Amino acid sequence: MESIYKKVKVKAKSTTICTYYEVVEHNDKKFKIYIEYSNGDICGFNRKCCLSVMNPNGSWDCIVDNRQLGFPSHNDLYYTHNAQDKTIAMNDIALKFRDYIKAIY
Repeated sequence: MESIYKKVKVKAKSTTICTYYEVVEHNDKKFKIYIEYSNGDICGFNRKCCLSVMNPNGSWDCIVDNRQLGFPSHNDLYYTHNAQDKTIAMNDIALKFRDYIKAIY
């Protein structure tokens, strides 16, 4: 699995939106891993912590979120001042999405 693009925004200040955005390629398919720590909880599909696949036309379709895979997104870290905890948690979630990609695709 190869990382094509990665952008991570983590701030130590609480109440600052933190994001993890990575595009990876596996078996000739492109996947987007997106994780966001921000105010509020999502009802239904969690677009703040999800995995998408690129269609042939270049658009993204969400395929699975953290809840469907059975792990928390730690959105409560939005309120902490510890950037290291936020970074560790986002990297852990990204690894779980990568494991899912390897297992399914």
